[in-house]
Amino acid sequence: MNGAKFFDVEEAGLFYEKGLAIPSRTLYIGSETYDKEEKSESGVDFRMAENVVKGLHILNSMDNNEITVLMNNVGGDEYHGLAIYDAIKSSIAPVTIMVYGHVMSMGSVILQGASKRMMTPHSTMMVHMGSLSVAIDQRDIETHKKEWDRVNRLVDDIYLNRIREKQPRYSPNQLKEFLSTERYISANEAVELGLATEVMI
Repeated sequence: MNGAKFFDVEEAGLFYEKGLAIPSRTLYIGSETYDKEEKSESGVDFRMAENVVKGLHILNSMDNNEITVLMNNVGGDEYHGLAIYDAIKSSIAPVTIMVYGHVMSMGSVILQGASKRMMTPHSTMMVHMGSLSVAIDQRDIETHKKEWDRVNRLVDDIYLNRIREKQPRYSPNQLKEFLSTERYISANEAVELGLATEVMI
């Protein structure tokens, strides 16, 4: 991490509360909350999107030095995930994402926005064909189906563009087949496929 230095108490508090460490130009993307009754993490949601977009704006307004994102993410909402992806992709400063633990579903899409996409040796990626997290009224089924298809095409293009950097002949049909079921892949497999750039040693 570029320019790392000791935090003071206020800076450390900001990192723990908002996931932003200004001295080391680091953001953390994990889960904002945990529901004890549902036994589930919040994953990618509006709070995460707000914090990441704001954090990137702050760091980009300071200088163009590398930004590091530490990630351990279960996935979540498609729209908020794409907002984070776009914010990372459009960052003036280059962004490196370092995956610890797991990067699942929408988290794996967010990962593709970074210049460097690094995974620890014991981390896991999960990819699949997503589904929109919306309540569907019977009268609007066709409308929601079209939207579900549109968002899935956006996600497919993100995956496909990255895979083709490593495997230029990889086809949309191959990707469709690959995403037809949940796929858990190791860090090394993610690099071989093209969905990560390197395994951290």
